[in-house]
Amino acid sequence: MEKKLFCDVLVIGGGVAGMRAAVAAQHSGASVVLAVKGKIGACGASAYTVTEASGYGVADGRLCPQDSPDRHYEDIIQAGRGMCDEEVVRTLVENAPGTIAELEAMGVAFEKRDGNYLISQGCFGSLSRNYNLRGHGTKIIHRLQAALDERTTVLEDVMITDLFTEKGRCMGAAALGREGETTCIFANAVVMAGGGAGGLFRFALSPPEMTGDSYALGYLAGARLMNMEFMQVGMGILAPGKSILNSWLWSLHPKVTDKKGNSVFPEVFSDGVTVREAMDAKAVHYPFSSRSSSKHIEISMQKAIAKGLECGHGGLLMDVQSALKENAEWASLSEIKQPVRKEKLQLFEDMWKLTNDWYLSKGIDVRNEPVEITCFAHAMNGGLKIDAKARTSLPGLYAAGEAASGPHGADRLGGNMLVTCVVYGKIAGECAAKEALSLKKKEEVEYPTGRSLWKVKYEPLKREGSGRPAREIMEEIRLHMSNDLLVIRSEEKGIHLKKQLERLKTEAERASYETGDIWATYELRNMLLTAHMIADAAMARKESRGSHYREDYPEENPGLERPYIIQRQEN
Repeated sequence: MEKKLFCDVLVIGGGVAGMRAAVAAQHSGASVVLAVKGKIGACGASAYTVTEASGYGVADGRLCPQDSPDRHYEDIIQAGRGMCDEEVVRTLVENAPGTIAELEAMGVAFEKRDGNYLISQGCFGSLSRNYNLRGHGTKIIHRLQAALDERTTVLEDVMITDLFTEKGRCMGAAALGREGETTCIFANAVVMAGGGAGGLFRFALSPPEMTGDSYALGYLAGARLMNMEFMQVGMGILAPGKSILNSWLWSLHPKVTDKKGNSVFPEVFSDGVTVREAMDAKAVHYPFSSRSSSKHIEISMQKAIAKGLECGHGGLLMDVQSALKENAEWASLSEIKQPVRKEKLQLFEDMWKLTNDWYLSKGIDVRNEPVEITCFAHAMNGGLKIDAKARTSLPGLYAAGEAASGPHGADRLGGNMLVTCVVYGKIAGECAAKEALSLKKKEEVEYPTGRSLWKVKYEPLKREGSGRPAREIMEEIRLHMSNDLLVIRSEEKGIHLKKQLERLKTEAERASYETGDIWATYELRNMLLTAHMIADAAMARKESRGSHYREDYPEENPGLERPYIIQRQEN
């Protein structure tokens, strides 16, 4: 028999957005259930540390007096290339400055040196406004976790398999534990904050359990999604350890070679950009973007990998050591006391120390050995379409963090994801609580009755799968998504990908799962749905815009300056 829980607000996801929503909802007087796909405080992309420090973008003018929310707004809109929701962006930039004091009051410590905040300039930003946080979002998560009280019930190690809808509104969700235990969670409002879709790709700067659950669940319930073709891709180190590849290393003009020892770059690219110019552009610009000359780095690497020239771990070799020997002033990086080539690198002693300590903790010594690098899926810029109150198109359903679209567009400012999680996590929690409590006061909520929800929602569990293991099919999805969609897109690649996804969808209908891996068939379903949405949007957008690059349509088309919407139809 299934267990039943009743609450005012259900929050799905235990990252920064979800935790902030739960705290905001309980402080608004609501009873909360927080459903986490793992252990609280240690799961999701926010707690997945792949870099020494993360940016937290706030235009408060602390370092640059000329900065302001208006300037921040302009930067986001410019990077978004017409794909942002302007009202959602305006709400973000106006609420962001107050979050520094708010987080510090909770006990979150931003990085400082000699009493001054470490503030740097992020990608696509016109000014330095990124406060630095060591350990990515873990500091924020742990302080939010400490703020949870008896009004919040935490469910760990549960996967939300479906959202409940009744009379056109979201009314809760079905939860499945790792051992097969089932729970019906009835709620007057739901906040979706279950993260992104890095788990759809072979290499990702997010945990593998990020299987597009937020997007698939919202789609199945009837909510609108937007900007699914836009996702960030960034360079990362595969071996000897795993980490983001810090962009400033490209200013050393390192050698990047394939398994045969040959350079993967020509002397000059087809548009006349030299390798040194592309590397210098990459040094101050981390994510891939079709509107930056640094795009040639990722494109060339992906083409070499597609030819089967990858090295032992699936990437290519970057040799920084030889570059250091050719640059005398870099011979002893750990002893840098003054800015070096500031106009190119924006490198300071304190930032290098953070970077070097992080690399060494991961067994990476870029000064003394080559590292294997490749392109990683980073974060989705699209998701469930929200308004300035974090409401989706489905009444009763809110969204925040990487699950939501609107604050970001074709490109996203470096440092904007964490602050968006905090700002819209709070808004989602407060607005969901207000709606939930209002409903409770006005009338008795009519929850779904008269039938077994689990008979409908968990029908796949009664099927004895006779086909390939679900995990094996999932690995094939990751391979095809990486080959056909990660950086270089085209009509030919899109057609090939869709054919493979249709074939795998058929296989999924009879997929099996191993004992103790009961979530596999649901994660497989979510991966296939999300992969289809990304592929459909990418094929529909016949141009290159920001993070979306079409090899067969390499230029931006002004006539396509509008977001694409995806919504489930009756058929």
